[in-house]
Amino acid sequence: MDYRILHELEGMEEFLSREVALPKLPGEEWEGQISVAMLCCGMARYRWTLAPLLGSKLARKRAARAFWRGERYDKNLPSAPWQLERALGPDGNLHGFLDRLHLPRHDAGLDEAGLIKKFGLEDLVEFANSRPARSEAVAKPTLGNLGRHTLPLSCPMPQAVWRWVVDTAAWMRRNPTETQRASVMRRAWSDGKGGTCDRTLPFGVNLFGYARGELGIGEDIRQVAHALTQQGIPVCLVNFEPGKNISQADRSADHLLSEVPRYAINIFCMTGIETLRYACERGMGAFYGRYNIGLWPWELPDWPESCRHAYACVDEIWGISEHAAQAHRHAKPRPVIPMTLPVGLGPVGAQSRKNFGLPEEDYLYGFAFDINSSAARKNPEALIAAFQKAYPNGCGEKVGLVLKISHPETGCPLWERIRKAAAKDARIHIVEKTMRRPELLALFNACDAFVSLHRAEGFGRCLAEALLLGKQLVATGWSGNLDFCQEPRVALVRHRMVRLKSGNYMWGEGQSWAEPDIDHAAELLRSVRENPRATGGEDFPFLPENAGKRFAGRLLELQAKLGLQ
Repeated sequence: MDYRILHELEGMEEFLSREVALPKLPGEEWEGQISVAMLCCGMARYRWTLAPLLGSKLARKRAARAFWRGERYDKNLPSAPWQLERALGPDGNLHGFLDRLHLPRHDAGLDEAGLIKKFGLEDLVEFANSRPARSEAVAKPTLGNLGRHTLPLSCPMPQAVWRWVVDTAAWMRRNPTETQRASVMRRAWSDGKGGTCDRTLPFGVNLFGYARGELGIGEDIRQVAHALTQQGIPVCLVNFEPGKNISQADRSADHLLSEVPRYAINIFCMTGIETLRYACERGMGAFYGRYNIGLWPWELPDWPESCRHAYACVDEIWGISEHAAQAHRHAKPRPVIPMTLPVGLGPVGAQSRKNFGLPEEDYLYGFAFDINSSAARKNPEALIAAFQKAYPNGCGEKVGLVLKISHPETGCPLWERIRKAAAKDARIHIVEKTMRRPELLALFNACDAFVSLHRAEGFGRCLAEALLLGKQLVATGWSGNLDFCQEPRVALVRHRMVRLKSGNYMWGEGQSWAEPDIDHAAELLRSVRENPRATGGEDFPFLPENAGKRFAGRLLELQAKLGLQ
């Protein structure tokens, strides 16, 4: 119940307060006292698997004890009168209940009054002092035994989740598969048409996203704001912070920040999953009465079926590339429109190769990636292999490979392999320094070519920036980068489509992506060095003025359609 949206769902508290009739276990001390809220807390302790709570007295004991020791308050969960009644037992024995919760190592030196205060059991004490004369006086709403399919609920999300528990949990011993997740979320998806808007709100755009985040998707929202402002569209930014390990030091768009949305149209410049997180954490208040657009990045061929309920948050979807838009082809009745992201350079730092500790005379190939992003998708090991195939160690040619890595993690298998490869080849230069954007662009500018042997890209911002810097570009010939990566300007690497392996990528089960041809990549690395291609031009679809015109065109259509002033 930490999520604000749960407080907006009718019947949620009543649902969480219901008793769950788990299979009986001999000698179990918590029989008949497990509510839906307690069950969910217990499942969370075991990585959202139900098996321990079905067959282990110890698992149930830990779940119940944690719930009463304060977890219900930490997670803002309800406790029902029937639970308080059952906790006290037929004799109303508060002392015995406290004994069940007491942990000598954690509660040393506390008397009963101290335990009551520590665990927040004042409501139980009050109930004990005014409890009904007979335990039967407290009704116990129940969901019934696992295996039954009676669901007297009015709240769609809990009903869907409970149906999945009933249908699959008895066999589940590990994290759910994509198929299992999809079977739940299909029931949560409503394909009813949206598109309504409060006409008293002024025309303009509220951009939601990582307005200060120093990462690619943070740059997306700042560039979109710039492109819209250039077209005269009123804009404000509503900041939504990513993970705590992401720098929030970019203040270039602070003049557009607003605590609350001001205008009639929302654009969510973050993933569909993060749009859901925003809705969950902050509630649906910002969505109601506004026209909602999801400018959502996505890299794989299909938007996951288990996340289809994200469509309920928006009235239309802007794919950040043709590839991303195609992934949402099943979003009907929501319209899906390809909208290439804007890319502008802005200030480029004055740092030279010497500042970065790079060789002055070598021909340098560069690549940048974030360990937090999917390493399997970014595929840096393939780049190392292609570079070493094109220029075997000891070949005598003055070349180098520059890898800019963000958030390197000790113990990360990929990071350890890259470090070992660099230790064996002095031509591989690893740059780990945290950089502001101008310095990062200066690093790109210090290289002669940029290479991306990705397996999938939703758009490919770094590739677009390399083209604007006039760098030679070698890239996998598949996915979102094809909006602007075409021969002869860009050297496209051949590939074959392969099925994703387990754990390769979030929601990747059953999908495919590109496996670049290392031999062909090696050929192209040599080719762009020996026969440079013309990379410049003013026809890039991602230039802010070009992207901004497309954005503005659609927004003005919506202004007329929605009757906004």
